[in-house]
Amino acid sequence: MARKHLQVIAGLGTPTAFTLTAVQSAKNDFAFKAEVTVAGSTHMVAAEDGRIRSFRAADDFLAAAGALSMIPPEGLSVALEGMELVQPKPFTGNIIAKNTALVAAYVKRKTDGDARVVKLTQEIALMQADPTVPAAMLTERQAQKDGVVDLVAWLASEITRINAILNP
Repeated sequence: MARKHLQVIAGLGTPTAFTLTAVQSAKNDFAFKAEVTVAGSTHMVAAEDGRIRSFRAADDFLAAAGALSMIPPEGLSVALEGMELVQPKPFTGNIIAKNTALVAAYVKRKTDGDARVVKLTQEIALMQADPTVPAAMLTERQAQKDGVVDLVAWLASEITRINAILNP
């Protein structure tokens, strides 16, 4: 597979696919290397010095490709490979303090969510009483409320689960 600078690849024609592969960097972090397929040929994206170019984030590559008008208006297939490298680092600190703080954060989010549910319920009732409110707007507001209700229920279950472990 030939290595080519992104600007050279852009000059070959409209790409038909991008493949971003996660690679581990020297700092035990990860980055992406990119391959671009144009007219049936796949090219490895190279830096100015000819070495394989790595991108800190998938968005960085897409921004670079977009700046060269490589992304066709109808869209493009983007595949991510090697994502097993994208795993969280193991936690080595005070696990009790971490989970106590997590419960506190979840309680705050749940309280805020409960308030949002009350507000959305009031808005929905007012919207139902107003014949000028479009049905699509009412449906959207109900979907918002359903999403918040689901999140609040999940937060409540997580608070209960973590508290049961912390306070047996």
